[in-house]
Amino acid sequence: MSLAAKFIGVSPITGQSIQGDAGTAVTAAGTTIATATDLTNVVNIVTTATDGQGVQLSTGVIGDSQIVWNNTLVSIKVYPQSSTAKINQIAAGAGHILPPSTACVYFIASATQHVANMSA
Repeated sequence: MSLAAKFIGVSPITGQSIQGDAGTAVTAAGTTIATATDLTNVVNIVTTATDGQGVQLSTGVIGDSQIVWNNTLVSIKVYPQSSTAKINQIAAGAGHILPPSTACVYFIASATQHVANMSA
């Protein structure tokens, strides 16, 4: 049973809003934070990319998270929400490399810090 189905007493739309949404066919673009594809969903499945193209996490609040699954055959870059933010200890505005067939959960720890928890 999906998590949204467990929200008894709320509409399906409200349940989906609480659970989060998914982008199941995201195309990576660009090679910098300024040209990367903006992610708009909680779960993001990148299905199209060339080596080194990227996606950018959306602006959120402390505690928010986004999942990115690189379902391609090439490495992509995941950029923080702004050029002044960083992912783990990577330089501010720089891309976190996400290898092929790998997923990562990105948590917002502060206005300038994301924490990445990557799958094996």
